[in-house]
Amino acid sequence: MPMHASGDDFIVINGHGIHEVGLDYCKCKTAEQKTTQLMHMSWFPSTMVDLKTAVTFHLLEEFHLLSFKSKALNLWSGCSYEPGGVQGAKEGKLAVLCPTCSHPNKNLPNSWENVFPAKRWIYGLFVTIKANFRLKRKVVSKDLVDTGLSRGWTYFVDEVPYKLHLRDRINELQEGSRLTNQYKSTRSSHSAVDMADIKSSRGLTATGVGTVDCAYHNMKLPGGVRDL
Repeated sequence: MPMHASGDDFIVINGHGIHEVGLDYCKCKTAEQKTTQLMHMSWFPSTMVDLKTAVTFHLLEEFHLLSFKSKALNLWSGCSYEPGGVQGAKEGKLAVLCPTCSHPNKNLPNSWENVFPAKRWIYGLFVTIKANFRLKRKVVSKDLVDTGLSRGWTYFVDEVPYKLHLRDRINELQEGSRLTNQYKSTRSSHSAVDMADIKSSRGLTATGVGTVDCAYHNMKLPGGVRDL
């Protein structure tokens, strides 16, 4: 014996869109609960009572692949509405901003930039530079073997211009290195700087990772992460 869905209408969401369908449950003596009946049809109910909406298993799997595997679910950040589309998205567009730091037109008062000079530090952004010199990466045959999934849209800088920058300075020794007297540093010698120029570090694509963080809340800044 059939039993109509609540309100005699039902909404199913799948990869093709949102659909209003007619749905009847089985009301036989041996019938299972409504949620179980939907699950047998590979539909995941949105609630446990007064069921009116369900999502197909296939769409849930697709969502999982896009958001947790490929990290390509950029519709949330409005990239699809950029004038140039997703490919025209600006660097750092998909990064999560520190909600406590100062952001003009978001959490700062009007005319904040005109505040008395002695008070301007209140609206300042305090950042710090951090680095890990143990995260090493060996050279691969081609970038296509280990290609990135975005072009600087989150925290890592855009790979192409960054590598061009490094290529133009490949023969420059780092400031403060003991291996050259050409560069003088006002800082004390740092072993991590010296180690970057020695033979054992050759054959590595990266000898570490450097980041620019919010000094107070330890959140990465958009475009603030790069290989060393």
